[in-house]
Amino acid sequence: MRNKIKKQLCIIFILFVIFNILKTSSANVISLNSSKKDNLVKAGEIIEITITKGDNQNIAEIDGQIAYDTNLLEIVSYDNGKKYKNLSDKVEYFKLTQDNKFTIIDIANVESNIVTIGFKVKDGVEFDTTEIKFNKLSVFDTNLTLVIDEAEQVITLKNKSNQNWMNVVMIVLIILIIFAIIIKIANKSKKNRRKSRANRYK
Repeated sequence: MRNKIKKQLCIIFILFVIFNILKTSSANVISLNSSKKDNLVKAGEIIEITITKGDNQNIAEIDGQIAYDTNLLEIVSYDNGKKYKNLSDKVEYFKLTQDNKFTIIDIANVESNIVTIGFKVKDGVEFDTTEIKFNKLSVFDTNLTLVIDEAEQVITLKNKSNQNWMNVVMIVLIILIIFAIIIKIANKSKKNRRKSRANRYK
């Protein structure tokens, strides 16, 4: 029985290690960069996500799909009418379909930033957090060898308004704690003075 449990634990551990290796590998090949500090946004704001090449520069093609809550977010169009911003003239081809599948081809000569996609938080919506997922990521090198398959990277957006309220609450709590400590010290000091006077008259 114990041996069976040990085997199961070993299998779970091995799968966990493999999963993390794949996750790390995908992050080294490509990464997502947000235009907002700490991914804080509020209703009506636009956040831009940039797809960037990682340490592995020998990349020729990236395929994937973008998933997000369409009740909260929408992909914005830029001045040229396209729903993406090409950040390098060395990007030969980029396509984003209506179901948010994308293909980037011939990016071997791109040094870093590839394309940017903007997401607008819809006016009047309420949320705590929401995710933008770049999933089903497949990456090919210049030999058209599959480097990464079915990977996923996620950007988690947090509501700036909620964060501001949390900051206010934290500040108020800290002030109250400091005030309570001061009162406690003052009361203890008074008590010690009274005790000292009482001892004098004994």
